[in-house]
Amino acid sequence: MDRTRRAIDQPAQPTFSELFTPKLATVLREGYTSEHFKADAIAGLTVAIIGGFLVASPQTRRMLINHGIKRPLVTYAASIRDAQAQLKNAAPGEV
Repeated sequence: MDRTRRAIDQPAQPTFSELFTPKLATVLREGYTSEHFKADAIAGLTVAIIGGFLVASPQTRRMLINHGIKRPLVTYAASIRDAQAQLKNAAPGEV
């Protein structure tokens, strides 16, 4: 009875191999399919593209306004500059 109570009260301790098995191995073992990969790839690209524009765009707009470009053109110019920066994997100021 004492052993049963101790097993219930204490969480199971993971083994050494469970702690240090790479995540890729455990995910593949649990049944990671091509549909999962496709969904993860689309989500990753969406976050990268939208996140890149949301972070870089305000900085680019400020730089363009400071350089004297008129406000209606700033949106278009910022979009082009941000796209170039993302294609080159650089910050907008480095393009």
